[in-house]
Amino acid sequence: MYRTLLPIACCLLPLVAFADAQIQMVAKDGTVDGTYQVRGGKVRIESTDSGNNTLLYDAASHGITVLDHAKKHYMHIDAETVANLGAAASGAMAEMQKQLANLPPEQREAMEKLMPAMPTAPSLPDIKADRTGRSDVVNGMSCEIVEVAVDGKAAGEACVASKGTGLSDSDEQTLRSMFADLSKLASSVLGGNSGTDREFAVLGGLPLRWRDNTGRVTETRVDTKVPIDATGFQIPAGYTEEKLEVPSLN
Repeated sequence: MYRTLLPIACCLLPLVAFADAQIQMVAKDGTVDGTYQVRGGKVRIESTDSGNNTLLYDAASHGITVLDHAKKHYMHIDAETVANLGAAASGAMAEMQKQLANLPPEQREAMEKLMPAMPTAPSLPDIKADRTGRSDVVNGMSCEIVEVAVDGKAAGEACVASKGTGLSDSDEQTLRSMFADLSKLASSVLGGNSGTDREFAVLGGLPLRWRDNTGRVTETRVDTKVPIDATGFQIPAGYTEEKLEVPSLN
């Protein structure tokens, strides 16, 4: 959902953040690629590639809520939800295999051919960051130039500031917690040890500028004075819950 923000998001994990801050990634033409709002241990994320969806995170519950504004639905995801989903899927598969084992060999082979092929679980992207030793100044703040690769291919270049951006310890911890929880949930769904926390931590700061491998440039704007409405972190009135369901094996 937030694929184009991934290299930028990975810079935010070990980051410093801000008290009641709004962080925006803005292109040279003024297009806002993504917006993070942080307030009171909660984060609201919107991006151009997420369609008409918003992601809400609550550090207290370690829960993530996805708002689908087009359908006026919301879906809540946390560690317990993912664990229950995985257990249900495993149980359904085990039951199907048990039933197949009781069939005569010819009938079992015929049924197996009719069963839909189970997709191979995708893996999380392998993110690498290489410090170049070069530095620059963006909007009056010094930053270090870091080259980012995803799955062995150049993704872009970030200019990362590790200090001097007006930081809040509480919001730093909120963002750390959010990306750690996102990583854990993704690992639970996709399987294996993603190592994303380790890769994220390599960057170690706020990306003041991001240049992707097509040459498109975005810069980070931080506003610690903008009023952030607490209701923006709540589920809107009239929205109904949509539950995560076990995919059908039929």
